[in-house]
Formats: sequence, C-alpha cells, structure tokens
Amino acid sequence: MKKHYLVTGGILLALILAFTVYCFNIPVSKGEYVRNPDSYMAKIEKMTGTDLHVLELNEGDVLSVCFETYKGELYLKITGPDGQSFYEGNRKGVSDFKLNVKIDGSYSISLVAKRAKGYIDIHS
Repeated sequence: MKKHYLVTGGILLALILAFTVYCFNIPVSKGEYVRNPDSYMAKIEKMTGTDLHVLELNEGDVLSVCFETYKGELYLKITGPDGQSFYEGNRKGVSDFKLNVKIDGSYSISLVAKRAKGYIDIHS
C-alpha cells in the first residue's frame, strides 16, 4: 500500500513540475550556441528565456543574418554602440538578410524565446 502512495505521489509531483515549467515559462535552453567576437550562432532545439551576446564590429563590416523560426516564438534585437536599435524582429519561416555596419563598436544581441525551436546565424 505504501508503495502505491509513493508511485502516485511521484507521478503527481512530476506532473505539477511539468505544468509549472509550461505555464510560467521557466527558462529552458537546449541546443548548440557559438559565441565569438564577430559572430553568433544558435541551433535551438528548445528554448524559453533570453540569450545575450556582444559583437565587436568595425565601420564597413557587413553582417549576414540567417534567422529561422520553426516552432514557438523567437525575437531578435541588435543594438548598436550608440544605443540605437540596429535590427529587431520576430521572423517566421526563413529570413536571410545583410546589415551594413556604420559605426565601430560593440553591438549587443538579445535573443528572446518562448517555447521556441529555430536557427540563428549572425557573422561579419
């Protein structure tokens, strides 16, 4: 009888934990991330939360961006060294584009995900 209560209690606890993670968007990250001074790559299998990175870029550099959202929501924001938004968007499907760098300095990348699966590759 005690064994039955332990098994039932364990299953109930696992269900409560899964419900909490799903409903309250507790940060989860599963995938491959590569962060270099001039590039950022994320192969996201499952992510809820925020990932941050800083790129060091020079005037005249061209950023190539590939942004794919397979599932859930992905939001990408790149902020220039002057604090101005360099790019921000929420892409569905596949997007390949280029951005021309006009100011030397540090460019902040903020990737926000909600139950997401996707791919992002940014490099100069």
